[in-house]
This record gives sequence, structure tokens and C-alpha cells, in this order.
Amino acid sequence: MKSDPILTLNIDYGLCAGCGACAEVYPMLFEIRDEKAWIIDYTKFRFEEHKDVPTICPYRAITIE
Repeated sequence: MKSDPILTLNIDYGLCAGCGACAEVYPMLFEIRDEKAWIIDYTKFRFEEHKDVPTICPYRAITIE
């Protein structure tokens, strides 16, 4: 039996400008701390519900891996 890969959120802090778009659209997943986006709780990420998360960031700092 083949299992699905585990997907998680990743933030590239070299690209993140702390604009807050991710936290505004997904406050259950992100918050802004020290002028950068932070993932609040990885366990709340559900690919089927949140697969558009990377498109929210205008700096392309958020990926799903």
C-alpha cells in the first residue's frame, strides 16, 4: 500500500518582505513577527483546503514541499 507524501509549508525568509498578505488571508496558519511571516501551527495545514497558499504571497516566499 502506497502512502501519500507528507506536504508542509515552507517560508523562504530571504524572499519574505513581511507584507502580511498570508496572515490576512490565512490567520490560522500565519502571523507576522519581527517583520517576517511565521507559520503558527504546521498541523493545521491541509493541502486540499490550503493548496492556493503559495499564490497569496506576492514575493513567492511560501512554498509547499
